[in-house]
Amino acid sequence: MSLASLATLMVIVGAEPTGEPLEQLTARWNSECAAAAASAECVGLAAEIELGLYDLLRKLSLNRQPIDRDVLRAAAESNLPALAKLGVGLLGAPQSQDDVNTLLRAVDHPVLAVRYMAARNLEQSQNPVWKTLQPWWTGWTLASSANGPEESLVPDPKPLPSVFGMTSFNGLTFHYYGSDRERALFTTPEAAPSVVARFGKSRKVMSSMDAMSQQMDAIQPEMDAITKEMEAASASGDLNRITKAMQKMQEIQAKMGNLQTVVANPMAESHTVILEQDAPKKRSTATVVIQRDEQLKQTVLVFWREGGWRW
Repeated sequence: MSLASLATLMVIVGAEPTGEPLEQLTARWNSECAAAAASAECVGLAAEIELGLYDLLRKLSLNRQPIDRDVLRAAAESNLPALAKLGVGLLGAPQSQDDVNTLLRAVDHPVLAVRYMAARNLEQSQNPVWKTLQPWWTGWTLASSANGPEESLVPDPKPLPSVFGMTSFNGLTFHYYGSDRERALFTTPEAAPSVVARFGKSRKVMSSMDAMSQQMDAIQPEMDAITKEMEAASASGDLNRITKAMQKMQEIQAKMGNLQTVVANPMAESHTVILEQDAPKKRSTATVVIQRDEQLKQTVLVFWREGGWRW
């Protein structure tokens, strides 16, 4: 649904606008932005309309007035994070295929609060399409996510190709739902062998299980050292020392890379392309795991960078 259509629906359901009437704002949109929606003026006008719609929708919900689900779906797909979150929250569990489609799009919203609530709504319905996305979903594990699950309305960034030693992500579709601080998930309809051949043309390619084993061997000396330090810290009873040792352990475990990607479906054919490496230690510092997901009917690529790609 278009921005103007949403505004019109809000007027139809009886909401009283505050400030400049929505009719005037939408009239300006229809006359000035039909062919120039990306202009600075039209982007600003769209923000004005969405802010007005957020205020009206919130007022209706607080007054417990019934709201058409067309309105809620349109709100859920708006660009304004607060309006999208409110729309998804009021939509609740899907009651139709249109609801499902809206929530599936919201699961990939740049704002974690929006996609978290959308996932919760889809979970209630046991939606089969949502189940195919769940193996890649990072939203339930929020410790490594950019923002909190329900509070922050700050959009998460998209990765730059250069962060992973790439020149471009042409042909790949980025997905917020499978990305966190360290990993960035992309999909493509291209066959997995073709993607592996293309990415590995000038880079080292390994089976993902072998890559994981090599990474474990590379960090084993650090792991042995911190294990001894953990034992010594525990024996000393020094809480500060124990805390530091635990933090160090977490830092070392983070160097394992795409471990979760590999063990999530160990039976699936999976290849790891080494994008960057600490040559003296033979430890990968940036990789991409490539495998075909027959449920999604897509080839999935999970990029990883030691220390994270969000700065």
